[in-house]
Amino acid sequence: MRRRKTVPRLPEDDHCSACSLDFTPHRADDLPAYLVIVIVGHIVVPGILWIETNYTTPVWLSFAAYLPFTFFASLALLQPVKGAVVGLQWALRMHGFDDNPPDGIPPV
Repeated sequence: MRRRKTVPRLPEDDHCSACSLDFTPHRADDLPAYLVIVIVGHIVVPGILWIETNYTTPVWLSFAAYLPFTFFASLALLQPVKGAVVGLQWALRMHGFDDNPPDGIPPV
């Protein structure tokens, strides 16, 4: 049995269910992941600093609390942030969402 070599991607629709806009030209790339790292980092790090400053906790307890929270918070935020990035691309008419692209630039 062969193992799959690709990383599974987030599920995404290829068109809008309300207006049937084609979502295939979007290119969110790595921006949603970077934004999730920043958001979760700004939530987790102050909490870690506050707890470690005010309480003495064993290292295993710290890892047992912080790592699952960070993991599940990242998973919970990744899909909405990706949707926000695609929505921003649509609002700014970027990456194939523009009906009238400039001359010499083919649509994606």
